[in-house]
Amino acid sequence: MAGRVHEEIDKVIGRDRSPEIEDQVNLPYTNAVSYETQYYCDVVFAGVPSVTYRDTEVQGFFIPKGLAGCKDETIWEKPHQFYPEHFLDADGQFVKWEAFLPFSAAETIWQI
Repeated sequence: MAGRVHEEIDKVIGRDRSPEIEDQVNLPYTNAVSYETQYYCDVVFAGVPSVTYRDTEVQGFFIPKGLAGCKDETIWEKPHQFYPEHFLDADGQFVKWEAFLPFSAAETIWQI
């Protein structure tokens, strides 16, 4: 995996210049690894529950009791494995899931 990221960066950016924000669109696998790292690693302090305790509604969205947030097996193909392909489409292009909001209010929704 690290080799694939390194290869993609070398191909797109090379070794003669610094990366620029515009390069990001041409680094789909590197982006996928970055997002998967945020998805896979717990970004909330240990001991904070990540499952909803009761049915609730947030900004018009129904969230059922027992929803397991980022580890929901009905949403994620391999929720308990580091799998950058969660963020790649069938053509290998980066896809940002609208429902995936690391480091945001979404992290606190699961505690409702």
